[in-house]
This record gives sequence, C-alpha cells and structure tokens, in this order.
Amino acid sequence: VNRAIVQIRMIWRYAMGRDWVDFVPTLSQAAPNLANRKRRALTPNEYRLIVETSREKYTSLMKQGITAEARFDLAYMFHLWILIMANCGVRPAAGQVDRNLIRWRDIHTEEVNGTKRMFIKRNGEKAHLDYEAVVLENAHEYIEALRGLQKQRGIYNEENGYLFCHTFDLGDTKRGEPVKSFKTAWKNNLKACGLDEPVGTPQSKKLLPYSCRGFFMTQRLQSSDNLRIEDLARATGSSQEVISIIYYDYSTRKNYKPLTEGANKSGRKKAAIYKDGIYIGREG
Repeated sequence: VNRAIVQIRMIWRYAMGRDWVDFVPTLSQAAPNLANRKRRALTPNEYRLIVETSREKYTSLMKQGITAEARFDLAYMFHLWILIMANCGVRPAAGQVDRNLIRWRDIHTEEVNGTKRMFIKRNGEKAHLDYEAVVLENAHEYIEALRGLQKQRGIYNEENGYLFCHTFDLGDTKRGEPVKSFKTAWKNNLKACGLDEPVGTPQSKKLLPYSCRGFFMTQRLQSSDNLRIEDLARATGSSQEVISIIYYDYSTRKNYKPLTEGANKSGRKKAAIYKDGIYIGREG
C-alpha cells in the first residue's frame, strides 16, 4: 500500500511540475509492520569476512599488474564502499533515485580541539527528514583514499562529483558518471565468501547492502552504554521506533548500572531488620 502511495504522489508531483495541478494531495500511509522488516543481523565475523574477501579481489588484480583498468577501480571502490557504509550508517543507494547518491559536496569536515570530525549531509533521502550522518574516525582514511583515486584518474569534482563514480568509459557509461549501486558486487562477494543464500530465501534471512547500515546501528548501540536511541535516530535519519524494534537488541543485564543507579542509596546503608524471619524494614 505504501509503495502504491509513493507512486501516486510521484505522479502528482510530476503533474504539478507541468502546471497541470496546483497541489499534491496528502495520502495517509499504512502503519508499518516493523517486526516483518527485521533483517538477519550482520555479525562482526561476517563483516570481517566480507571486507577481507573484497580486499582479496582488488589486491589479486594488483599482483597481476592490473591497477589502471575499470575492473580494478570498481573492485577497489566496492571495498571502500563497504568500509564507508558500515562506518557512517547512511542508507546505501538503490540506484533508482539520483538525489540519494552521495556527492563530494555532502562531505563536511571540521576540527575540534585537535580532533578531526567528518559528516555526510543527507537531504530528502527516501522522503525522510534531512539529517547529518557521522563518519567514524577510523573511516576518514577510506573517504580520503577514494578522493585520492579520483584525483589520480583526473575526475575529482569537489562540488558536483559523486563519491562513487566510474573512472573509465565503459560501454555507454562515461567516466565521472555515478556508480548507482553495488548490488551485483555485493551478491558476488557474498557468494565468494560463502554467505550467499539459495534462491527463494526470505528477505529477512538474507544479507543485503542495507545490512551495512544495520551493522553500524547495532555496533553503536552495543559499544556504548550512554548512546541514546533518540540521538542515533537523528544521526541516521531513522525513527526511535524503527531502531528499537529492528536494530536494538536490548539487554537488561548490560544496562544494570544505569537502571539501578541512585536507587535507595540512603536505605542501603542501614541494616535490614527481621522479626521471626520476616523483613520489617531498616534501622532508624
């Protein structure tokens, strides 16, 4: 139902752009069934295997002396794409909407107290509110490596260039045009490292490019005792409800300290009083 509503609104927006209508109607979307949107979690071991397998592909081409061809650059970019996506939480582009593709002008850096910070600005991604994704410090070098590749190929365009773009003419595709998605490379990589699933496997059981975004969210939640779901939602253009149901594996034991901190501090210092084995209070 929601997909149909999106298509209807696109038709109306097109009509308004042609001055055929004066407004785009508001259509109420169906309530999402979040439980059914849950995907199989990408484990740290699977992540490492996927990264290592993608690295082996382009390094094997290097050993063959192939370092200035389209196939090398695409394999190298795919490796960097995995590392960047898993360390910023941005929605991987599916290739259908140009505005979802990351451009160099979307990358922003600043230095605070000697520490470099990097962010990716996202505008209207998947009809969601604008947000600014944080790039983890260990991933800064991956973005710089990508920038270096494009400069080496003479196609770097800081204002209008794409973060992931073709570096060679390839058929009808010209250098500088965006790589719209890495779906095929992702599937081939899963097959190479033995993580692919047979045809007919439900979406909920498959590892998808979107799993990199889920990996970022689950790792942030599991690595920090202080990160609020509200903050993570704002930094990833998601909602607290979606994160709570789909990504957050809540553990009461892990959260024991914040759950119990400050409770009955004064009472704990006083000795408990029992009468005939029955607890009746504390001294004083």
